[in-house]
Amino acid sequence: MATYALYLSGNPFDVQFRTKLYRDIANGFADACEKCGIPFEILDGRTPLDEIRTAARRYDGICGMLGWHSPAVIAAWKAAASSMPSVSIMSDHSIPGCSYVGVDEDTALGLLVDHLIDEGHASIGFFTVDASPYALERYRAYTLCMERAGRPVHQKHVFGIRCDSGRPDASIRAYHKKLNDYPERYRKKIHGAFSRYFSGTLPSAVIYPYHMDAVFAAAYLRDAGIRVPEDVAIAGIDVVRSLAVKFFPGGITSTEQNVSAVGSRAVAVLNAMLSQKKRTAVRSLLAPRLFVRRSSLKRSCREFTANFRAAVEQHVSLHYADDTVKDDLLAITGLSGNYFLEKFSREFGVTFGRWITDYRAAKAAGLLKNSTLPAKEIMRRTGFGSFQRFSAAFKRSYGMTAEVFRRSK
Repeated sequence: MATYALYLSGNPFDVQFRTKLYRDIANGFADACEKCGIPFEILDGRTPLDEIRTAARRYDGICGMLGWHSPAVIAAWKAAASSMPSVSIMSDHSIPGCSYVGVDEDTALGLLVDHLIDEGHASIGFFTVDASPYALERYRAYTLCMERAGRPVHQKHVFGIRCDSGRPDASIRAYHKKLNDYPERYRKKIHGAFSRYFSGTLPSAVIYPYHMDAVFAAAYLRDAGIRVPEDVAIAGIDVVRSLAVKFFPGGITSTEQNVSAVGSRAVAVLNAMLSQKKRTAVRSLLAPRLFVRRSSLKRSCREFTANFRAAVEQHVSLHYADDTVKDDLLAITGLSGNYFLEKFSREFGVTFGRWITDYRAAKAAGLLKNSTLPAKEIMRRTGFGSFQRFSAAFKRSYGMTAEVFRRSK
């Protein structure tokens, strides 16, 4: 029976497993092996390089995912990959006879660039402090997509990579070495890079190839008083939504893919290679999907602002007395609770709680003036949950109790 290995270079596996990318790749690989009944082992940064070079003595097939790595690691992987059925994952090292499984980066960047252009963004920048093959491949795809769209790439809008060579700027290597401080200490250190980048001429939008940089950029821009997406839009790749909304409630636009499917596809490719009499390398790319969120919606944001106010006012005019009025508005606008409250305050200049209370008090004042309904019935009809709340809200709005107000009409 065949035995496979998955080589994840760099840190020990228990450290890498904390990162979603490595965790999903490893889980997809392991699940596929188990379904096929294939024994497997996972090799990591603790595995001696001699064992990697001679992996063909112990395994029938090997998959390798190499991130930030030394020439010695690359040499060991090439020696292993060229001597047995092998698959490079996420980074193509152009090894003769070695297959490749990854994400279609050209499509991923194309989706982002096309979306940002559709939203009316005149200039689109690129920011990275990651000198890994993933970042360089995504920069290459970014430049191709910009060229295809007829948009220039300016060095003033690109951070971390030299436009003339497509290679990492020497200054970002120091940042990349601090990735193990992730996430909070890394966040503080990367703010220095943000300060340098955003102190110059702002592009209309910025693409981040590394998901944490997109998230931390949103936090930095918020603290710096730079509005997203009104002043600058942000978009990224594989941005974790649950993490992004902590820093930017509207969410960050992102291309995403089922990365675990990359791991399982690699196993399928190994199976196919082993079944062949003459080993043939294949290149298999998985297509990503675009998830549009508020961070990039420049044109749509302007349209939604007008629609948002109209939708709120129309619904409240008919349902201000309902105790579910806020939940209904969340459903109508499609927004989360925190983001709805933040947007409402920004658009109306007052909190939703204060605005709806004053609205109800105004309706109550009309009934007090123009009807003989008892005050308690007016309280019920205008949506106040208790007479105590009704009395306090009315007095705050009109400077007198409801009874005094009715006598003075």
